[in-house]
Amino acid sequence: MRIGAVRLSAAHQLSQACRDDASVTRAEGGIAALSQALAGDLDAIVLKALRRSPAERHASVTDLAADLSRWLAHEPVQTTLARWRFQAALMLKPRRAAFVTALLLVLALGLSRQGHALAADLEAWFTPTLPPQGSAVLVTVGPEDYQRLFGGASPLDAGRLQALVARVLDGQPAAVAVDIETVAPAFAALRGAFPPELATRVVWGRGIAASDDASALPAPRPVLGPAMPDGAWRWGLALVIADGSDGAVRWMRRVVATTEGAMPTLAEALVAGMRKPGSDGSPQALRGLRYARAERLELPASLVLADSFTWQERIRDRVVILGGRYDPTDVHPTPVGLLHGIDILAYTIETELAGRAHPRPGLAELLSIAVVNMGGAVLLLGRHRRRLALPAILLGGAALAAGLAFSGVFPAWPYALLVAAAVAVGAALPTRRKTTD
Repeated sequence: MRIGAVRLSAAHQLSQACRDDASVTRAEGGIAALSQALAGDLDAIVLKALRRSPAERHASVTDLAADLSRWLAHEPVQTTLARWRFQAALMLKPRRAAFVTALLLVLALGLSRQGHALAADLEAWFTPTLPPQGSAVLVTVGPEDYQRLFGGASPLDAGRLQALVARVLDGQPAAVAVDIETVAPAFAALRGAFPPELATRVVWGRGIAASDDASALPAPRPVLGPAMPDGAWRWGLALVIADGSDGAVRWMRRVVATTEGAMPTLAEALVAGMRKPGSDGSPQALRGLRYARAERLELPASLVLADSFTWQERIRDRVVILGGRYDPTDVHPTPVGLLHGIDILAYTIETELAGRAHPRPGLAELLSIAVVNMGGAVLLLGRHRRRLALPAILLGGAALAAGLAFSGVFPAWPYALLVAAAVAVGAALPTRRKTTD
C-alpha cells in the first residue's frame, strides 16, 4: 500500500504540474513552448525510466518519485548527472581508440625530451623580433683581437681585461656581464680595481667543471678556481644546457647546485634586480630560452679601446656583455643554428628581461588543456560535423594557446598548440562502428 500511495501521489503531482504548465504555455506560445517547458530534467527522468536494462533504470519507485518531487520543487535532479554520463559515454565509446591515441601523444609531449624540444623549437620559429633598445650590446674579443691584444694566450691578460672593462664602464651601461673566466690568481688585482659604485655594475663569469644537461638532476658540480672573494664583486656561472640527442641549447637555469652551495648563473646574477615581477617556479627549474630575433650592436674590443672612436652614448643604460669569439669549443647548436656562448648569454638575458623565462609545463597542465580540446572535439563530432571538426579543433587550440599566453595563465603557448594538434590527430582516426547482420 505504501508503494502504491507513493506512486499515486507522484503521478497525481506530475499530472497536475503538466496540466498547469500546459494551460500556461498554450496561452503563451502553443505546442513549441509546451515542449520547451517540459524538456530538460523531465526528459532525463523519462529516458531513465524507459531504459532497456533494469540496472540503468531507477532502483525503485521511491527513487523515481523522489526525482519527480525534486523536479516539481525546481531542485537539482539526480538523473541529470547520469544522463550527461550516458551521453558522453555514447559519444566516446566508438572513438575510444582515437582519444586514447590523443592522450598517448599528449603524454609523449609532456614526458619526452623530444616533445619539449619540439615545443621549444616551435617557439623559436615564431618569436617576434626584439626592438633594438630591448636587446643587449656585445663587446667581443674576436680571433684578431685575441692575437693582437692578448697575445693568443688564455687566460686573458688581466691588465688588458681591466682596461677593456674600464672603457665599457665609461659609457655608463646599466650592467656589464663579463663572459670570461676571471678566477685565476692573475686576476686577483681586479678585485680592487674599480670603486664600489662601479664594481656593483659588473658581473664576472665563473666556470663550471662540466656542462649541464637538461635530463640530469641539478646535482652538485665542482666550480673552477678558488672560492669567491668577499667584497663588492658579483659572480655568476657561465653555463649552457644541452638538450636532446642534437645537443641543442633550449633551456636555462637561474641557480645551479655546486660543491660550494647554490650559485646563480651569469644571467641570473645580472638581471636579479632588473627582472620583471611575477616570475614563479623553483630557481633550479628548467626554463624555456626564447631565441627572439634581435639586431644587436656589436663592438670589437679593439674599437672600444681606441681613443679616436666615440661609442659611449650607444651603450648608455643598456646591458653590455663582454665575451670572446676566439674559442672554437665555445660554439653550441641551438634551434636557430650554431652560436657562440656570448650570443646564447645574450638570448638568456633578453629572455629574463622580457619576463619570458617560464618553467616548462607539467603533465597536469597539458592534460587539462587536452581535456578542453577533447570536449570540443566530442561536441563537434557528435553533431556530425566531421569535415569541420579537424580545422575547428586546430583553430580552437590556436585561440586557446593565444589566450593563455596573453593572459599569463599558461605562457608556454606552443604546448597548447601541440596538444590541440595531438587531439586533432586522434579525432582524425576512423570511428569504430558496430555492424549488424
